[in-house]
Amino acid sequence: MSNPLASVRVQTRELEKAFTDIERSTRRATMWAVREAGRKTKQEAKRGAPVLTAAGDARGISRKQHAATARGDRTNAPVRGLLRASIGSSKRLREHGPDGFSVRVAPRGDRVHLYSGQAEARHGFMRKAYQSVAPQMHEIATRAYTRAMRKG
Repeated sequence: MSNPLASVRVQTRELEKAFTDIERSTRRATMWAVREAGRKTKQEAKRGAPVLTAAGDARGISRKQHAATARGDRTNAPVRGLLRASIGSSKRLREHGPDGFSVRVAPRGDRVHLYSGQAEARHGFMRKAYQSVAPQMHEIATRAYTRAMRKG
């Protein structure tokens, strides 16, 4: 009777390379999904942000007037549309652990920081923007991971 031996040979380098490629593509997909959620939140926040609408009001100046004045000559009058125009997401992702990322979406700028908190407390435009995008995050991530796995 012969000795029934089974020989199994696994090419570990190729397997490790495949796993590394999968890890890299899912990491990139996660980063894209977080940025996409930030972009959608920014769009919703801009859509819901309050704007000073009194065109003839002496209290407010237009953004064009604000930009045309010299730096030292600018008044402390509120600028119409400055809050809405200043909303943006951070350029860099913050990393939380090996595969956790976050992006910050908020109004930006020195003048806007003087009143953006009051506008948020009064109107809640950033909170509403996040709440409208939060249900879409699963779909965004699914689309990103599907695209990443298809490429491999």
